[in-house]
Parts: sequence; structure tokens; C-alpha cells
Amino acid sequence: MSPLPVTNLLQNASIIEVLQALRRKLWAKTLVRVLLKFYGAVGLAIAASYLFAKRKEVRGKTVLITGGAAGLGKAMAAEFAKRGVKRLVLWDIAEKALEQTRHELESANVGLEVLTNTVDISKRETIYAASDELLAKVGFVDVVINNAGILGGKPILEQDDRRIQMVFDVNTMALFWTTKKFLPSMLERNEGHIVVVSSLAGIFASPLMVDYSASKFAAKGFTDALRMELSKFGSNVKTLCVCPAAMRTELFKGFEIPGMPAMNPEYVARRVADSVQSQTELLIAPYLAPQAGILNAALCPVWMVDLFNRPASNVMSKFDGTKADSVFAKMEANRSNGKA
Repeated sequence: MSPLPVTNLLQNASIIEVLQALRRKLWAKTLVRVLLKFYGAVGLAIAASYLFAKRKEVRGKTVLITGGAAGLGKAMAAEFAKRGVKRLVLWDIAEKALEQTRHELESANVGLEVLTNTVDISKRETIYAASDELLAKVGFVDVVINNAGILGGKPILEQDDRRIQMVFDVNTMALFWTTKKFLPSMLERNEGHIVVVSSLAGIFASPLMVDYSASKFAAKGFTDALRMELSKFGSNVKTLCVCPAAMRTELFKGFEIPGMPAMNPEYVARRVADSVQSQTELLIAPYLAPQAGILNAALCPVWMVDLFNRPASNVMSKFDGTKADSVFAKMEANRSNGKA
């Protein structure tokens, strides 16, 4: 009996010939051809969208940054100042740090106007009051960057109810209140940018940060839905959702993702400014692991997704919550005193 065709091929052909034969066999399948052409077209469309994206000019614009006194907020303020914005508006609950940041920015950037306001964005009424005051003064804001964020860093059963509520008030609900205040003037001018700083934790959940992760998932969903809503009504107002991995800031001191070194906030700030100007979405991490993880989550069963994410389950093992505790305490004091 003569050997089977496949066996004969493997015995007498080179690896290249085997691969070429396999390619011909696969290409003969209609479904395979359709899928390859589809994903090839998608890839070309993605490349073209980045290549031909209309660049947005930020020179001479007004940019509002919440949580702008330190960390990523301060780094973004410095980056937009370098790119020639006319006016920076910084909101934070740290009054002394705000004043110091204002002084540093104005000293380093001649002609730059820096407006600061002590705003506790965990309170809707405070956001509305500060927004009305700002709009009365400057007329409109070109770019609103929802950067302020907070986390608890404890198991859900050990987390105080008030802190869970505050995490959502700051990380999620504040997005609604700032957008409702600043979007109308953007729609009227058919120009503007709503930026939301979510997190890699808004794509991949981790233990010991159920409140934070859930709030950041919501922030990502908020931005996606808002983008689609603006597109549905033909608006030119843009959105940007930023999903950074770990950063070297006081708030996230000790927070580590295995295999992903923490990034400097200055690097993240440059990427954010680039994305605002190129009007493209942004997932920030040192490597391509997050993109691969998103694909895994879409294709794999839940148990396998959890298995892949197992190395990241200890991200909070060395977390230092000192800064987070001080922010919570400040918000608690503001609420008790009825202050902003």
C-alpha cells in the first residue's frame, strides 16, 4: 500500500514546502479567505485612521484638569503648558499644592494664565458651582480632563461604606456633572474635547480594588457611550478615554503590576497630549500585554481569563494607602463642615 499523501509530503518536503501546501489548503477554504480579508481590511482601516487623523491644535486653548495639583494632573498641566495653551484651570482639594503648582507653571511659562480653585469633586453641588463660576469668567472651556481619582485598596468587606460611595462619586459620578456643565458650550461651538482618565483596572479587574476597578469600568463605559452619542447627533466634539497602567505617584505608591514597570506621570502626560492632538483613543502600558488580554477576554471562557490574569492578582500586596487615606479624610472633613 502506498503511503498516505500527507505522510508522503511530510517525509519528502522541506518545512517551507509544507507551510506553502498548508497555506494553499487553508486559502481554498472560503470562510478562511473571508476572515483574512476582513481582518486585513480592518487593520488597514485602523492604520489609515491614525495616519490621516486630523491634528487638533491646542495652542491658545483653555484646558481644565481635575486633580491638577500633583501627580498625573500636574504633569499634564505642565505638558499642555509646553504646547502653548492660553489658560490652564486646575481643580483640587489640596489648596497649598494647588498654589505651589500655579506658581511653578506661571514661572516656567511666560504669558500662561493659571486659574486654580479648591473643588471637592465628590460633591455635585460643588462641581456645579465651580463650573458656573468658571464659565462666567472665561466663557467656555476647550478641553476638560477628568483626571481626579481615588481608591480604597482594601477587601470589599473591610471597606467603609462611605469610602465606597466616595470612590464612585469621584471616579464615576463626577464625569456626569462636569460633562453636563461643559458639554453644552462645546456643542454650541461644535468643538471641544472631553477626556476621561480611566485605568487598566477599568479593563482588567483585580482583587482588593473592587470599588476602584468597578468605578473605572464605569468610566470607560461612560466615555464609550458618550462618544457614540455625540457621533449619533453629528457633533464634532471629541472624547478620549485614557487607560494607564501603574504610575509612580504618591496615590499609587507601592502599586505594582508584575512584568509592567510603573510609568512616570510625565510620560503618560505626553501620551495624553499627543492623543488629544491626534484625536485618537489611548491605552497606555509599557508592552502589548493589555491588548492581548483584551483579545483573550473576548475569546476565552471566564476560568481561562482568570488564569491569565492570575499574575496580576497581587498588584495591591505592597500598596501604601497613606495618600489615599489623607484624601478621604480631607473629603470627609469637607462634607462635615459643608465646605467645597
